[in-house]
Amino acid sequence: MVSDHLNEPSSRALEASDRLLQVCRDCESSLRTASEVAESADLCERYCKRAAIWSRFCESLREEILRLGGDPRDSPGIAGVLHRARINIKSTIGDANAIEVECAKHEDEALRCCIEAVTAGLTPAMSALALRFTEELAGSRSKPHTRVDDARE
Repeated sequence: MVSDHLNEPSSRALEASDRLLQVCRDCESSLRTASEVAESADLCERYCKRAAIWSRFCESLREEILRLGGDPRDSPGIAGVLHRARINIKSTIGDANAIEVECAKHEDEALRCCIEAVTAGLTPAMSALALRFTEELAGSRSKPHTRVDDARE
């Protein structure tokens, strides 16, 4: 379905927006899970701050989907459930670095999804929102620990 007007979303735009919301909500949930199992107050605070950034973006996405007449999906995705399970398993064995790596991988995947969604037919308003968010998030990400960098390579 092709939009007759720039402000009218196509079904493709709403589908891409809904998928983006689900991926970003999963990332937020994974960070909240990591904060719950964090071994230190510093890690807990860092994960909570990251989750809050994703939460704000998710709420903005949700509001925009509703404004466009869509019905945002708030259920978790399979990938998010798996990420949270891996975080819980790694917390059981006490591997804080592995949890950090898992969170970083999930955030990287969600950011990639944001960038891909911009080219996948989002409305101009939704594309602008996703681009602003990726810039905000990229600017706020602290450099991971050296061990985390080594684990990514």
